[in-house]
Amino acid sequence: SAVDATAVTSFRTSQAYKWAERLLKVKGVLAPPGSIRAAVGRKSVGLLKAITRPFRRKSKVPTIPPVGWDGVRQRVD
Repeated sequence: SAVDATAVTSFRTSQAYKWAERLLKVKGVLAPPGSIRAAVGRKSVGLLKAITRPFRRKSKVPTIPPVGWDGVRQRVD
C-alpha cells in the first residue's frame, strides 16, 4: 500500500539506515562471511553476551515484537 511504500522509503533514506549499510560494508571487508575472522567475531560476541547476561536488567513488561509496518511505526513514534 501507499503507506507501506512511504514507510520503506522513509526508512531507507534515514541516517540510521545509511550508517548500518556502511557498517555492514566495513564488516564484509574486515570479516567476510565464511572466514575465520567472521567465526572469531561471532564467538567473541557470544562470549560477551554470556559474560554480561547476569548484569542485564530484566524487563517487567514482556516484550512483544512489532508486527508489520504499522507495529514498527508505533514503536518508533
